[in-house]
Amino acid sequence: MKAPKCLILVSPDDCGRNELSLPRAFRWRYQDVLPLTLKLKLRTGYEIWVDRMRGIMKGTRLLLRDMNLEGGELLLLEYCGDFDFVVYVIGVDGCELKYPRVLHEFQGGRPCNILIRDGGVKFVKRFHTSDGLVDSFDPPVSFVKEFGSIIPSEFEYVVSDGRKLMGSYCIATGEFSGLHSVWELLGFELLNSFHILVFTYDGGHCIHVDVFDNELVEKFGDKVCRGASSSVPPEVDRFEISVQPCHMLRYNYGVDVTSTFKNLRSFWGRRDHITVFDGSRSWKLQIRKRSNCIRTTINDGWVNFRDDLGLKVGDIVKFETVDDDVYKFVFQVEDGSRSSTT
Repeated sequence: MKAPKCLILVSPDDCGRNELSLPRAFRWRYQDVLPLTLKLKLRTGYEIWVDRMRGIMKGTRLLLRDMNLEGGELLLLEYCGDFDFVVYVIGVDGCELKYPRVLHEFQGGRPCNILIRDGGVKFVKRFHTSDGLVDSFDPPVSFVKEFGSIIPSEFEYVVSDGRKLMGSYCIATGEFSGLHSVWELLGFELLNSFHILVFTYDGGHCIHVDVFDNELVEKFGDKVCRGASSSVPPEVDRFEISVQPCHMLRYNYGVDVTSTFKNLRSFWGRRDHITVFDGSRSWKLQIRKRSNCIRTTINDGWVNFRDDLGLKVGDIVKFETVDDDVYKFVFQVEDGSRSSTT
């Protein structure tokens, strides 16, 4: 499972303040999951604790100061569950920062050396659909200078669901190509908004691609979610639950989302939430994964959902995504030969 990600554009004013705002769409989706105290961690071992008040992180000034940020940089935040965010800093040139060798003033020890094999190195490109679906692009000059000599002429783009597409690199021009197949796979041809692509080069033959929309939240392509191609993993836009006697208990100990729907489950974090809709009514259901991530269950919210619908043993509840959003669902309840849409 890929951790949920968002971007924060650092302004010069942010560097003088002691707070940063999470993107609205990100905090809305995870507002019931994020704790009120967060630990921001860099790859160097730098750590700083901040307080969260709704969508605002308080206490960020030292982080920006210690990283020598002045405005124009991007912070890529990757939520790893519990209190932890891993933070990657993208410089104004679009390439991941060469981090200062410092730790927070209250930390002991020494910062870690960062090697490309330890999570790769990131760079960012911005695209707008009005520019057309470009196939070739130039990475940041600093990235080419540092890694251009080791990038193979042929490599694989790896998209969010793990599928791979062939790409190429011209060492003479420092240009990447093959991006059109990524656009086609992700299904962004009809979307009229700019997108930020974050590339992560692993030092070998793979470049991972994360796509962010104009709300600065990581986005999955609609073709990936919808299953428009025969190579798309099945059961990623729906799941179902057959109501069992144990699901009718007064206290809910977890309603399993079975391994039949493992491709959909892989989009959810260890502690996540989905919303299911019935006209003007809605229910928020908590998703939990055990430590080994083998079992995925619906916990908080199930009892209210069950009682509001009057579910009984033997009913089958079929959920289907809304607009290919793996966090929003409509549903039907079926009971043997009787089928009613709710």
